[in-house]
Amino acid sequence: HYLLGFGHRRAAYISVHAERAWSRNRLLGVRDAFTGAAGDRGSVIEFRSAVPPPVLADIERKEGAPLSEHMELLLRLRDIETLRNRIEILLRREVIRPLALPLLQQCLARRDITTWIAENDDLALECLDFLKSRHVQVPGEISVMGFDDSMEGLVRGLTSYSFNAPGVVQAMLTHILSPPERARALTWSRTTEVDGFVNVRSTTAPRAAVLSGS
Repeated sequence: HYLLGFGHRRAAYISVHAERAWSRNRLLGVRDAFTGAAGDRGSVIEFRSAVPPPVLADIERKEGAPLSEHMELLLRLRDIETLRNRIEILLRREVIRPLALPLLQQCLARRDITTWIAENDDLALECLDFLKSRHVQVPGEISVMGFDDSMEGLVRGLTSYSFNAPGVVQAMLTHILSPPERARALTWSRTTEVDGFVNVRSTTAPRAAVLSGS
C-alpha cells in the first residue's frame, strides 16, 4: 500500500511479457495492493504489448536483418566475458524498446495516471528514459517503480520491489543447519514464506499537486 499512502489512486502497469506467468502474477499483486483498506481504493490500468519480445539467445547477426548499428555493436561485444553482464542488460533494453514505446506513449496520454509500475527494472529504466526525453519530471509529475531491485536500478535511484533474496538464502540456511531434532519436526509439506519489500529510492514521491484535481 506504499503508493496509496502517497496519495496515488490510478496507476499504469506496463508489460511487454504479458503472456508470462511471472508478469501476470506481478500484475495481480499490484492490483491487490491497490485495493487498499477501509475504502482507500485505487485502480490499476494494464498497458501490454500484443507481441512478446524475442528471446535474447535467438538473436543473431543474419544477412539482411534490420539491426541498428547499436544492436550490431552489442552483438559483436557479447562474447567478451568481462562485459557480458552489462551487454546483456543493454541487449534486453534494445529488444524491449520498440515494444515499449507505444505503451509509454499511451500511458503519457492518460493525465489521470500518476504512477507507472513496470513489470521489471529493465522496463522501468526505459520508462525513466522516455519520460526524460519528453521533459516529464520524475517523481515530480509521475512516479516510476519496477520489480527485481536490480543493480542497474540501484545505480539509477529506481524505486523497486525486492523479492528479498538475502531473506530466502537465510531461510534455506536455517532449514539446512537446523538441529536434528528440529529437522525431524519439519515436514516436506511445510512452506516458508519470505516477505518482499519496496526499496524506496528517488523515483517515487507523493502525488503531484498539479494532478491533484484529476
